[in-house]
Amino acid sequence: TDTEIKQKARIGFVAGAGLQIPITERVSIQPELLFSNKGGKEVYESDGYGSTDKTILNYIEVPILAQYNILGDREEDFNFFAEAGPYLGVGVNGKVKSESTGMYGGGTTETPVKFKKGEAMDYE
Repeated sequence: TDTEIKQKARIGFVAGAGLQIPITERVSIQPELLFSNKGGKEVYESDGYGSTDKTILNYIEVPILAQYNILGDREEDFNFFAEAGPYLGVGVNGKVKSESTGMYGGGTTETPVKFKKGEAMDYE
């Protein structure tokens, strides 16, 4: 039995808005509200059977970053910043698309992903 499993990250996107609230000349707080799209792909092959699962997950994320201006002058055209801080991420929705092939046929299914409060994702 020769089994092979390949996993690959999915390139998603992030869109949103943020504020830069100066505290001092070099330090500011930067809250943001973001929509992010994540996921991956897994390919399983074994003795004439194969399946591919593509997962897409959507999140709302709220990072609150402390930002330090390393060069110090906010009026310059070029600046360099260091940022760190916590964030809250909440799963909104997603889907898993499964395609299977084999000696006796195959098929495609699409299953919605449901995020439950206090739990990881769940799909049927």
